[in-house]
Amino acid sequence: MTDAPTPDTIREWLAQTPLGELADEIARRLAEAHAAGYRDGHAAGRHLAAEQRQAAYQEGEAAATQRVTTAHERQRAEWETLVTARVAAEFERKQAEWEATRAEATLKEAEERGLAFERLMRDRERTIELRMQAQLDEARRKGYQEGAQLGPRRGLGIEGSRSWALGVMHLSDEATLDEIRQRFRKLSLLMHPDRQPGLDDAYIKNLQRARDILGG
Repeated sequence: MTDAPTPDTIREWLAQTPLGELADEIARRLAEAHAAGYRDGHAAGRHLAAEQRQAAYQEGEAAATQRVTTAHERQRAEWETLVTARVAAEFERKQAEWEATRAEATLKEAEERGLAFERLMRDRERTIELRMQAQLDEARRKGYQEGAQLGPRRGLGIEGSRSWALGVMHLSDEATLDEIRQRFRKLSLLMHPDRQPGLDDAYIKNLQRARDILGG
């Protein structure tokens, strides 16, 4: 693109140039100016269009980036909400299982304590029962022993008589044959020398003799 001529340059050029050549030169110059203006305008338009396209592209890219970012943020928020809900549900499930296990353990412990208490009470009752039975057996043993040793001497009947036999076996006059047999078996076991080492053998002999007299 050429520089614009000054007024002095134009006057000098008009004075030296013939009229025909002047017209041709004016036309040429006008054509050059038109072409230069077209080129400048086209370049400016292309430059402006490029700038506008660049700006539009940048705006579109920024908008697309913003939309993608917004979508990612929304998706992340939804994912975090879902994860939080799942974690909360899992925690509640674990807590429910733990509470159920604890309740079951507590119930089992209570049942075991109840069974242990029952066993303890049964053992105590059994111990008391055995102790009372032992005391009763001891009292009976002493009573039978004293009766065996002292009975015939206390006037319970003439030795060898029915009343004497009843006194040895500690039976009443109305004792039946079954009662006589049961009493004999019981006294034979209770007062056996193996269980009563200190007892006189005469008692067993008197017991057998009394059974024979009573028909047992």
